[in-house]
Amino acid sequence: MDQELEDALFRDFPLTYKICKSINCGNGWEPAIRKFSSKLEEIIAAMPAEEQPKYYVRRIKSKRAMLHFHLDYENSEISTLIKEAYKQTESACEDCGEPGKERVNSSGWVTIECDTCFQ
Repeated sequence: MDQELEDALFRDFPLTYKICKSINCGNGWEPAIRKFSSKLEEIIAAMPAEEQPKYYVRRIKSKRAMLHFHLDYENSEISTLIKEAYKQTESACEDCGEPGKERVNSSGWVTIECDTCFQ
């Protein structure tokens, strides 16, 4: 993900990304990550102050054509958010966000790409 988009997520959702160092996926998945982040930020903010510190995203990455969120703690509400984000990205091009499908790119990695980005 471009540094500008990543920095905006870190700035806009400080409770969610208090220790996250990077988001390793294409720009096309930013809308799904932003939606997830917004909802997670609300969940964390609504928790008792003593519970908030243990809920945060440690890392986000693309692996085997799937968006992976790494958190130390999650509850059923957060698990549901993660499933929603997976669903949003399962057929969206990782690079541009347009409809795509699973493919093996020139580097041998399995990704979700549209016809244009795959070229």
